[in-house]
Amino acid sequence: MTPRTSTASPQRRTAKTIDERRIAALRERFPDADFSDLDAALAVGRASVAIDRSLAAYLRPYGLTPVALQTLISVFLAGPGPLSLADLGDELRVTKANVSLVLGGLERKKLISRRAYPDDGRKIQAALTKRGERLLNDVIPGALDAIHDAFGPLPKADRARLKTLAQMVGS
Repeated sequence: MTPRTSTASPQRRTAKTIDERRIAALRERFPDADFSDLDAALAVGRASVAIDRSLAAYLRPYGLTPVALQTLISVFLAGPGPLSLADLGDELRVTKANVSLVLGGLERKKLISRRAYPDDGRKIQAALTKRGERLLNDVIPGALDAIHDAFGPLPKADRARLKTLAQMVGS
């Protein structure tokens, strides 16, 4: 008899098993506690990591990270207006210091140019260079495909519901 093989990736099976073991251990220690929200949070976190890893793998050959791509997009969308590092950090969900590091890396790669905003020293003016514009144009379609692939077989209606649920939690 041939052993049955699982179609689930070992990483996903292991992550799920780890989460199940952790919650089971907590339930033993705290039998009256409700761990359903923790269970949901772990599942959402694992899904977020899977999407991020798919995108990161696609971006690696371009020398970008998901945060660097988000930063390029934010600079593109800001146009010639001022950018607050604190606001950009909030938008990207990273610290102001991390924003400075990412912007510095993009500037060293000649993907953006930046300078202090004349009317407010806490803000900068940043713009994509021609090289940055070309890279953004080249990367976006494949990045969308990588994100799409990370959702796997999840039907569009479920993806829309997932978005609605995540927005309810994240608002």
